[in-house]
Amino acid sequence: MPADIRNATASAQRIRTALVVDGLVAEAPNGVRLLDGVSFAVSAGSMLAVAGPTGAGKTSLAAAITGAIPLSSGAVIVGGVDVTRSDSSRRGIGYVPQEDDLHGELTVRQTLDYAAELRLPFSEAGERQACVDRVLAEVRLQPQSGTTVASLSVGQRKRVSIASELISRPEVLVLDEPTSSLDPGYEASVMVTLRRLAERGKCIVVVTHSQQVIAACDQVAMLATGGGLAYFGATSCVHSYFGTSSPAELFSLLDDAPDSIFIPKPPAAVRCLPGSVPIRVARRCGLAQFMTLSRRYARITFADRRRTALFAIQALALGVLLLAFVTPAGLARPQDALGQTIPLSATGMAVLLTTCVTWLGTSNAIREIVKERKILARERRAGLSAHAYVVSKLAVLGPLVAVQAAVVAAISVQRQQVPGAGAVLPVGILELIVAMSLGAICAVTLAMFVSAVVRTADKALAVLPMVVVVEFVLSGLSPSVHVPGLSLLRDLAAARWSVQAIGATVTGSAYDWWQAIGSMAALSALALVGTLLTVHRSLRTRPVRRSRRAVVPAGLKVGARLNPEMLRLSRVAAGGLAGVALVVTGARVLVPEAAAPAPAAAAATAGQGGHPVSLLAESVPGVVGDLFWLLRAGTTVGIDVTAAAYVESVVG
Repeated sequence: MPADIRNATASAQRIRTALVVDGLVAEAPNGVRLLDGVSFAVSAGSMLAVAGPTGAGKTSLAAAITGAIPLSSGAVIVGGVDVTRSDSSRRGIGYVPQEDDLHGELTVRQTLDYAAELRLPFSEAGERQACVDRVLAEVRLQPQSGTTVASLSVGQRKRVSIASELISRPEVLVLDEPTSSLDPGYEASVMVTLRRLAERGKCIVVVTHSQQVIAACDQVAMLATGGGLAYFGATSCVHSYFGTSSPAELFSLLDDAPDSIFIPKPPAAVRCLPGSVPIRVARRCGLAQFMTLSRRYARITFADRRRTALFAIQALALGVLLLAFVTPAGLARPQDALGQTIPLSATGMAVLLTTCVTWLGTSNAIREIVKERKILARERRAGLSAHAYVVSKLAVLGPLVAVQAAVVAAISVQRQQVPGAGAVLPVGILELIVAMSLGAICAVTLAMFVSAVVRTADKALAVLPMVVVVEFVLSGLSPSVHVPGLSLLRDLAAARWSVQAIGATVTGSAYDWWQAIGSMAALSALALVGTLLTVHRSLRTRPVRRSRRAVVPAGLKVGARLNPEMLRLSRVAAGGLAGVALVVTGARVLVPEAAAPAPAAAAATAGQGGHPVSLLAESVPGVVGDLFWLLRAGTTVGIDVTAAAYVESVVG
């Protein structure tokens, strides 16, 4: 091979294209054009500044590159791979948002250790530690490795955010306003860090307004109002290209830019420079992620000593309050209690206990998902399993709140003369503690669902009193509810079954106790599935490729939104709803005849909405089949309630 050809080939391999943005078009849900055919190519080892007037689409461009917003058309190519075709391919792109979404309770090293466990392929602990040490050296944070993130300066937290993305060794690193709110000294420090990363072969894309940041980059992409690309090239040639003399004049021109100012795509020779396949980040299995997330969440929860003390004080205070002010002997078993109505005194004590554990469960969990929404979205782009994330929350909060409920129950019933033997368990107090702990876990799952639905932590706190009051009202204050809709609403309230479980311990009815426990377990599973569906829905980016959209019949448009994973979850939800109906209406099938209620009590129960087993056996198969069809038709929470109402109406 001639020497000149070898030199040309070597030069092309050195100057390889890391990122190609080809004709990106994006629209807001209201139809406003965010990006209008943006195209450019960036080589590895260089820094690109994305600038333009306010509202020109700079942040939208960063979001489109990282997959945070859907595209109407266009492609993002990283190292020769079109990452718009697969979410897993986008893991070769690191994204540092404007706000530092980090857990302030963790130290710098702990933050990076957990990031390494979640983002790296299956690797040994020594390899992960070596990777963390390398990243700490790259961003110059070795002296602060043992410092909590909340104690760092703004510039140091920005470097921790960058380090978290570097763990997965991305080929392209996108930063949104990395120097906003930084003084000139910290700004220069961050830019020096980014320049070192570029010299190591990374492609750095910086969204910025700062003229100092633009000057420190190799190239600049200037966007004009309307989302179009007005200039792409060397930073030193911007003013000569537009004929302006100052940044103010340049931005004013771009703000009032005519259509003629937009430039076409870069030449094909520029867009097709030789690339290389980016490093793929293998997604760890869900169980491994669950273990890592559970350990991280437990460390975060108990790192705050004030919050840990509040956990203990809450339970002790509520237990002592009930012990001191509630009339004694409220839970004593009447002489002829078996199979009869719960005494009024027992109902009052049961409602108070249930309200306390509902408060503990909801107040401790109602902000836990919404406050980490940005962190979850960021880690989701790196391959985090939403299943593992949600279940890890329950794995930590569930036992914690169950212990709180057990403390409240154990203290508050000391003067209530709880029966020595329960309806099912040999110790009455133990049976009551089991029921209260399960009721608290059910409240946690309900609060997690609310936390996944709302958009801000303030809204979650605003909903909290309403959730507790509704559970209080439906817990057992009006036992003679005959209206079908209200009866169904009561059956969907976990507090109603907590009160029944306490009453069953008092009366000795094994049937009522198992019915209540089974219903609370089914409602907890249903709320957990609803949380998973909601989290999946909020994190999913649905492409809006209008030219390729299939025509869907009007009656199937809701079902067309389901992806296979959500369809599987919907089937689980269908099974949960059917389980609620089966437990509520046919628990006596699973209970020995001797433990079933007396005939008079059974007749009273039938008058309040109970159903014969024979009718249940005839109706359930068709109901379950229809539930599967209904839950395939949509993903919203309302469909769950509709399906439950459908079960009630058909079986009844």
